[in-house]
Amino acid sequence: MKTEFRKKIYMTAILIAFSTGGIYAQKTAGNFMNVITDARTAGMAGAGSVSETETSSFWTNTAGLVFSGKKAGLSASYLKWQPDYADCSISAANGFVRISRTLFISAGYKYAKYRSMEILDGKGNETGTFTPNETTGGIAAGIKIFPKLAFSANLRYISSDIADSQKGTAVAADAGLLYHMNSHLNIGMKASNIGTKIKYDETKYSLPAKLETGLSISERYAGKSVISADIAGGMLVNHPSFFAAAGIEYFYNGTAGIRCGYHYGNKDKGIPSHESIGITLRHWGLSIDGAYLISNAEALKNTFMITAGWSL
Repeated sequence: MKTEFRKKIYMTAILIAFSTGGIYAQKTAGNFMNVITDARTAGMAGAGSVSETETSSFWTNTAGLVFSGKKAGLSASYLKWQPDYADCSISAANGFVRISRTLFISAGYKYAKYRSMEILDGKGNETGTFTPNETTGGIAAGIKIFPKLAFSANLRYISSDIADSQKGTAVAADAGLLYHMNSHLNIGMKASNIGTKIKYDETKYSLPAKLETGLSISERYAGKSVISADIAGGMLVNHPSFFAAAGIEYFYNGTAGIRCGYHYGNKDKGIPSHESIGITLRHWGLSIDGAYLISNAEALKNTFMITAGWSL
């Protein structure tokens, strides 16, 4: 009985970790999938997550790759999420390659590891430790369906091992659109985490489905300076609540950039409101991005991430 109770504690702790104890997470599982791991996007508080054309677009909107002007690329990220609350580490990697003038394929993998917990036997004696973890990985394709419009589809497998001897699996799909009006304006839409339920013992949990849209505007000044402004908004599907984000970025000579953003959310139904700051260094096709979240919510304090990428 005590062992089973301990398992429930494991599961509850992980299920609420990504919403600071909110109702939303108690009805869904695999919530780590909605955590942004691309440091550039995170540095703008999530704005631009569906409208940018970055190397990490597998995790945002793969349709953006079609208009990126790139042939291939790789990126890897490390995120320390809620270090003072959930002490979760997330690692992510993805790559893409252009197959033709209108077609891209991409693949990605994300791994979340949580704080280790004690394992108790039926008498309450400690018998070891257990480290909960969750993974997701899959493939995607982005295709230009009209001169200024691209469509993408992702298919991913999810494994959730968040309680000793209890493991759940699921399959999820994402679909995205990106309208590339010109070199200054992108408009994107995306549906994420649409799939089967994750089952632990006899209880089933829905995936954290999400709908979002956004736009990105950029303008070049004095030949070397580029200023970009992104806005985005959307909703969590299973327990409806709305979120929005806005961010701004300054880039100089294609080599160094700074950014900041604000995310409006609901701490009881998803990620709470917070600010963000970020930096970028780029040279010879290599890039390093960093981001740090600022929030009055105790759970998000000291959250940071770094992304390293390469493209040609």
